[in-house]
Amino acid sequence: MSTAGRPSREQSWRYIYDRTYRLDRPQETAPHFDTSGWVSTYTAEPYTHTEMREWVDETVGRILEHAPRRILEIGCGTGLLGNRLIPEVEAYCGLDFSVGALQRFSLGMEPATKASVCLLLTSARDLSRVPKWDYDCVVLNSVLQYFPDTDYVLEVLRQAVDLLSPLGILFLGDVRHRELLALHHAWREWQTGADRMTARDAREAAARRHRADREWSVVPHDLTTLLHSVGVPHVESRLKDGTRPTEMNLFRYDAIGYVQPAHPLLAPADWIDWEAGAERRIDWHARQSVGLLGVPNVRLAPLLAAQGVLRDAQETTSIGELRDAVEPVGHDDPLAAIQDMALAHGAVTRTNWARDRSGRTLDLAVLFEEDLPGAGPVLVGWPPASRQSTA
Repeated sequence: MSTAGRPSREQSWRYIYDRTYRLDRPQETAPHFDTSGWVSTYTAEPYTHTEMREWVDETVGRILEHAPRRILEIGCGTGLLGNRLIPEVEAYCGLDFSVGALQRFSLGMEPATKASVCLLLTSARDLSRVPKWDYDCVVLNSVLQYFPDTDYVLEVLRQAVDLLSPLGILFLGDVRHRELLALHHAWREWQTGADRMTARDAREAAARRHRADREWSVVPHDLTTLLHSVGVPHVESRLKDGTRPTEMNLFRYDAIGYVQPAHPLLAPADWIDWEAGAERRIDWHARQSVGLLGVPNVRLAPLLAAQGVLRDAQETTSIGELRDAVEPVGHDDPLAAIQDMALAHGAVTRTNWARDRSGRTLDLAVLFEEDLPGAGPVLVGWPPASRQSTA
């Protein structure tokens, strides 16, 4: 079938965003916090201010913990991140392919900023016009899913790395986890399906949405491999820390690539395979770093339970009946419990989502102040998939 005359995926997305951000459309949020276009998959309503604030604050915090001075943001949109990063840096360059997004960004910008700021209308794969500011941070946040394929992603990553200083970082935020897409679409039908919809119809609708999902996605391990191939030797694949059950917190992650880590990687003294009660083996008073392998990703538990009920239900049973029959069950969250204990004992935790391709478990490092570098990010030498416990 000929595709002559059809718009490319990039052209299609540009058309959508230019319509979304047209200046003659009413703006329902503050100019400096423009969340236009951010709509929940599950409710079809705009995300609440609280949900978006949690997401923005966490993302900005993860970028600023590296104390960048010169930032390039590819796909800067309306400035949700940029307006919070600009006051903290010497120079900021944001580029986007939507003229409407850049217009809204400029309207929300603080006029008294002391940073050098450049906003460019260009494609992500054409970085030739980007000023050569010796960037120590390149950001692509909630952008990769709009790229057409892996070759395009690699082309952009190669150019981005070429613009980085030797100690620079590549921040890839809000990356869709490929192995969780089926669960995402099943959960969507479970949440939004009409009460009278049958289990068979819900299963078919979820499978249809999954097959039709063309947005780019990748498991953390494979993204790490891609980054290695473009000259980024160390990658931290971090679970979102947000507590609200949004698509971003449930199904996405941040990958931070380090061209040349400024400090040696930290290695916990022991790596322990997870089992019930494994958290009690952390000796908070001895203050010895420890790593836990295969910690359950409990936030997925109710979603997996719903997916199982939907899978096993009789074809003619309605979604309403199934939802009514499922009693909410509380799940102890060992990750949250360990993070709370770490905070109380002056320790820090880091998560890694790269070993388990399914996304159902993660690895966790608990590190104490005496193990940490004096300044800069906390980087962990995570074990490969084949690594066994040492305790």
